[in-house]
Amino acid sequence: MAKVAKNEATEKVVNASSKATDPKGFFELPSYCDLSSATRVKEEILRAACDVDRLTVDGSGVERMDTSIIQLLVAARQSFAGENVDVVFKDPSEVMARSFSDLGLAAELDLWSADK
Repeated sequence: MAKVAKNEATEKVVNASSKATDPKGFFELPSYCDLSSATRVKEEILRAACDVDRLTVDGSGVERMDTSIIQLLVAARQSFAGENVDVVFKDPSEVMARSFSDLGLAAELDLWSADK
C-alpha cells in the first residue's frame, strides 16, 4: 500500500512540474513539496526566473510541504533579490501557510504575497 502512495506522490510531482514550465516568470509548486521533489523544484524555479524581473510562485495546489522546500524558497528569494528579481507567492494553500507558520515564517509569507 505504501508503494501505491509513493507512486501517486511521484505522479503528482511530475504532473505539477510539467505545468511549471508554462510561462517565464511563473512557477506552480507541485502538490507534494518535500525532499524528493526539491531538485526538480529548484530546476523549475531557476528556469522560470530566467530573464524576468518578477517570479510568481503559485502555492494553491500544495498538499504537503516540508522544511527542505521552505528553505529552498527562502534561499531562492534571497538569491534572486540580489539579481533584482522580485519573488512573490500567489495563493498559498492552507498547508503551505501552516508549514511556513510552523517554522515561524508566517509573517514572511504574508510579506511576500503577490496581493501586496
